[in-house]
Amino acid sequence: MSEIALMSDTSASTEIIAQSISEQVVGLPIGQFARLRRLKSGREVRSDHTVLEMLARAGAPADTWRNQNHFAQWCFVAHAAAVLSGTARRPAHGPGYSFGAALFRADFAESRLLRLTAARGSALFDQARIAIYMIAKSGQRPVDLTTIKHLLEDCGVASENARLLIARRYYDAGRK
Repeated sequence: MSEIALMSDTSASTEIIAQSISEQVVGLPIGQFARLRRLKSGREVRSDHTVLEMLARAGAPADTWRNQNHFAQWCFVAHAAAVLSGTARRPAHGPGYSFGAALFRADFAESRLLRLTAARGSALFDQARIAIYMIAKSGQRPVDLTTIKHLLEDCGVASENARLLIARRYYDAGRK
């Protein structure tokens, strides 16, 4: 279970959904896989349909796709899973693999980390996209996708805990 799982009531289902999405992305037909890798927002109908199917297969509760913000967050998680799985199509989610440590090993600049952890709203999605691309480029996968999901939440304890956890793991990796 992820490190943030202990911080949220819905974390167990978040972990299950993230694991399922990661596994499903690997088996997608090439066209759907490519669309997810190119996804820029949660508002692309073909990709939306793919993500809806993945959420349904994962057993996600109905509010996961009815709430526009939650759905956009899961669309981003699916996009991250597709980007991180790479052309070799390896599963991108690994509950024991710290997102913050992966950022450090990917030579993610401290100034970018500060932008990532300070950003809110659409700027947060932009910063998270940059982080995902940097991790993918460096080959630092799998990562804990639940941390990304919690980071993208509108506000609340899980979001703030994700920010702190990412920063803590980033700096811990630098000390080793």
